[in-house]
Amino acid sequence: MVDYHCHLLPGLDDGATDLAEALAMARALADFGFSEVCCTPHCVKGQHETSPVEVREAVQHLQRILDGAGVPLVLQPGMEYYLDGCFESFAANLLPLGESRLVLCEAPPQVRPEVVAAMLELIVVQGYIPLLAHPERSESVYRLLTIEAETPGETTSRPEPARTADPDKPRSLLGRLLAPRSWQTAGHGLAALPAKRETELPECCLYQANLGSFTGFYGAAPQRRAYELLQRGAYHCFASDLHDSRSNAAVLEPAREKLTYNPALQRLAAFAAPRGAGGSPQMAFW
Repeated sequence: MVDYHCHLLPGLDDGATDLAEALAMARALADFGFSEVCCTPHCVKGQHETSPVEVREAVQHLQRILDGAGVPLVLQPGMEYYLDGCFESFAANLLPLGESRLVLCEAPPQVRPEVVAAMLELIVVQGYIPLLAHPERSESVYRLLTIEAETPGETTSRPEPARTADPDKPRSLLGRLLAPRSWQTAGHGLAALPAKRETELPECCLYQANLGSFTGFYGAAPQRRAYELLQRGAYHCFASDLHDSRSNAAVLEPAREKLTYNPALQRLAAFAAPRGAGGSPQMAFW
């Protein structure tokens, strides 16, 4: 499995404080079943402004440490971009996840939905695909993803997944992510949003759930939204979003049981399986 969102790199943001904590987190992630982790420190103007070069160097350094300690994880560089008005200053030099076109981002709770939508479009025009983190934790994004249920005449149905000639044949990871929810089918975006709305999310936007949301780690409201969005088929992948070693037991252990017994979560885990060339453990996005 791939962990698409984790604050594993020590000393870059509010994640791991030092190498010892990063090692403890990495061991817990490997024990949970992750084989690949996207290291995604926050990118916030005036708070966390680590450059893509610094992130790549930190990933390489931590990878050497993990290899030496026998921790079976492959690390990938990335960032978690804060979609406020200051995001524009980073838009020309974005760091996607690994070798993919996915750019991880989050919607700040205090920022208006139309600003978030505009910043997401900035990612798209740079040739990337936004991967919006934990929409269940954002009231505004959750409402945008479910607004068709409040609009008469709108439907929450989604196109059926396209079938391949051989359903067991591995496809590229992004291909498997997009196939069940192609935004080119029937004229609908991923959330079947009404057209020509000022706060409409980009149709190519993908959505990442936090494992802790399903266990109540962030409270009752995010948990309720997470299960509703999971039922609607809004998510494409999940992530640990670990920030410290104290969260290992609080997030990963309860999530292990959820993953064991919830088929919908298991499908997200299947979408996140790494498929590198020749079976090598690397991300295989287009």
